[in-house]
Amino acid sequence: METQIKMKKLKIKHLSYSSIKEFKKSPEHFYHYLTEEKIEKEVYLEGNLLHTLALQPELFKSRYTVYDPENRPDKAHTMAAKENKLWLDNLQQEAIENKKQVISHEVYTTSIEIAGKVRSNPVSGELIKAKGNVFEKEMKWKLKGFDHLGFTDIWNDAFICDLKFMANADPVDFHRKIFYYDLYLQAAIYQVADKKFPDFNDIKDFFFIAIDKTPPYGVSVNRMPNEYLKIGMNEYLGLLDQIKLCLKDNSWSSYEFKAPFGSDGIFTVETPYQLRS
Repeated sequence: METQIKMKKLKIKHLSYSSIKEFKKSPEHFYHYLTEEKIEKEVYLEGNLLHTLALQPELFKSRYTVYDPENRPDKAHTMAAKENKLWLDNLQQEAIENKKQVISHEVYTTSIEIAGKVRSNPVSGELIKAKGNVFEKEMKWKLKGFDHLGFTDIWNDAFICDLKFMANADPVDFHRKIFYYDLYLQAAIYQVADKKFPDFNDIKDFFFIAIDKTPPYGVSVNRMPNEYLKIGMNEYLGLLDQIKLCLKDNSWSSYEFKAPFGSDGIFTVETPYQLRS
């Protein structure tokens, strides 16, 4: 009953945490991720803005242009007026020419407030302002015949750190989501990237700075246990082996890829704990 999806031969330029996470969903998701044109979603664009303001605010003016209708030339009329529309068109065109992103004044003020909370928090602020930090560090490495590419939010000789803007940054809830969102896998992959090989005995501290998306924009700093990192490193190596097999057979199955051996691709719903005797 297993589905074998034969598609155009896949050529992989490099692997990343994002593509590996897609493969963990299914080989079909992985294939789609690497072959379909990507459209940047607004949530990602705002995430990039928050990263800039929280980590490298000095780069804001070179990356963004703020659109505030209060600055329109014809204040007696709305933005639908010809002069105001021309003003906005010119602002957007200038941003494109300078490779900047246009953001609204509302998004800007909210992002400033959130970034301020991250930078002023006594725990996250200390990590962000630590001596020797490198922000948005590009990391390249080779493993199991694949080229890999990744970017860490904060790299330091002593630690690696990643920012997560979440619906709930409460540490109790965040710790429940570590496996649900594959955060342990992300942390493990960047451990390997940092050392260029999976060294289970030389593990650097890895922190997630979690920030609430809604007021009052609470902040929690979470250190990944070494045991979770080792689990992630083992899983990472196993996923690379599975990707190799799919490439060899040019076979990109869907969720049945996860089905237990002998189940014919069918998933049996587990009994909820409330009904267990």
